[in-house]
Amino acid sequence: MAQSEDIMVDQGTDVQIRLECFNTDGSIKQFKRIDPNTGATITPFTATGKIKKSYTADSSTAISFDTSFLDLGTPNVLQVSLTNTVTEAMNAGRYVYDIELSSLDSATSTTVVERILQGNLTVNPSVT
Repeated sequence: MAQSEDIMVDQGTDVQIRLECFNTDGSIKQFKRIDPNTGATITPFTATGKIKKSYTADSSTAISFDTSFLDLGTPNVLQVSLTNTVTEAMNAGRYVYDIELSSLDSATSTTVVERILQGNLTVNPSVT
């Protein structure tokens, strides 16, 4: 089940939120690791985050968070962000959002989607 957190952002500002993620057993959720065979960095997850005016709003109007996994030194950190251009274009007020992780289950070759965070996002108006 996803965690719930309400977020407040100021219109016209850059927003960066770092999510430190853990498995249900308390171990770190490892977004990046080294392949022992090749030495290459593997990122077995993808992340998406969407913001809408309401849960029933048309998906074509959804605003996307930029998502990135940080380096090997912090393999369990997901960063979600919005640029000042995006927040400037958003009308002040309340929105809803969620952030999901996707990964491939190697045993079944199916994609597993997990919602990790959800809640309300409030955009505070700007004078400038």
